[in-house]
Amino acid sequence: MSNYDADLNPVLHSASNEELQILVDIITNRDTEELTSHELYKKFHPDHTQYYAVIANEIREFGGNTFRNLVRGEGPEYIEVVRDVARQLDVPFADHQGVPEIEQSILAAVITKALTEMSENDRREFLSKLGNRNWSFAGGLSAMAVQGLLRAGGFASYQLMLIIVNHVVKAAIGRGLSLVVNATLARALSVAIGPVGWLATGLWTVVSLGDPAYKITIPSVIYVAWLRAKQNSIECEKCEATVEGSMSFCPECGTKLGRNK
Repeated sequence: MSNYDADLNPVLHSASNEELQILVDIITNRDTEELTSHELYKKFHPDHTQYYAVIANEIREFGGNTFRNLVRGEGPEYIEVVRDVARQLDVPFADHQGVPEIEQSILAAVITKALTEMSENDRREFLSKLGNRNWSFAGGLSAMAVQGLLRAGGFASYQLMLIIVNHVVKAAIGRGLSLVVNATLARALSVAIGPVGWLATGLWTVVSLGDPAYKITIPSVIYVAWLRAKQNSIECEKCEATVEGSMSFCPECGTKLGRNK
């Protein structure tokens, strides 16, 4: 197996030690993990940035365990792990799509499931708590509609993504995200979503019916998808909104945006 994967290693290389801790906790929840026995882990732990590549390889090797046609211990390329997670969650994708596109489809599907569990009134109230003013599901609530809204890159979409990923991580390791960059996002994490309890029940029921390695690959892929989105974002200096890095102006307050740091 190659020690470098262009779709995974750069994301983990850019992640902070605190961000990598989430992946380490997800991986070490499994008895069959090999991360803690690796020489770099033993030498540098708890500085996870020193062995981010080992973390990447471990995720891929767990992905390899979900493929019966692969020799145990030989992890596939990360794109195959992401495709396999998409199939497991019944998320459609096209063969020509790359990892970021499939990740976005997975996030959209998970968010859609959570929103679908809400009544229309509860959904409207929840989105309003995120400061949402523009989202409309007049054409029906679907993963495609949610995916389009995520692409818009507004602050509400980023907060929604953060909340959902927080619940996925909490279901996987028993605690949510603690790596919040500002008070506004901290408030977003405090927003209660009762229906998102399906993530801790329905999602893990699906996982338990498949290979146990999915308990690693599913939360890892969803979390890495969020890390990638976070790294490609810009924080508005005026209102602290987090938006797509390709935008020139903040969609929340209109302030001209600088380059992502």
